[in-house]
Amino acid sequence: MEPPDDSGLFFSGGEDSWPFTELVPAVPRGHNPKIPAAAGGFLMQCLLKAVERTTAQVITDATAQRLVVRDGEVVGVEATIDGERKLVAARGGVVLAAGGFMFNHPMLEHYCPTALKANVPLGTDHDDGRAIRMAQGCGAALVGMDEMEVATPITPPRAIVRGSS
Repeated sequence: MEPPDDSGLFFSGGEDSWPFTELVPAVPRGHNPKIPAAAGGFLMQCLLKAVERTTAQVITDATAQRLVVRDGEVVGVEATIDGERKLVAARGGVVLAAGGFMFNHPMLEHYCPTALKANVPLGTDHDDGRAIRMAQGCGAALVGMDEMEVATPITPPRAIVRGSS
């Protein structure tokens, strides 16, 4: 959650919680432009302007299906675009920036059954583990699959969240 003021750095969550406080001193790590309550939209505007200065093609409403591998190197993605399966070539690699697997019950049962106890799972139905399975299909090692983030979908006063006065 971005702060309601124009703070440049802020505590974004977790960095002032145990056991992290025993590893490193807690410091604000969230970055926020000096635009109150609008950082997300501002960030998207900046990203879109940066893309406009390149030859990159933006494709929306596409679903990645699998990574394309040649000679042990990821060279593209097979995706469904406008209802049609297409191959998209990549230069310099592919970044898998996707949600977790909170809405994939077989993966939860296998890797993190504790998460099945969540009475209000946060995310979207796209948090289906697709990117994890795509990477795994190329031989990627999986770590930390039994761990999860627990969040409060509201922002109460910090003293209440931390139990301090």
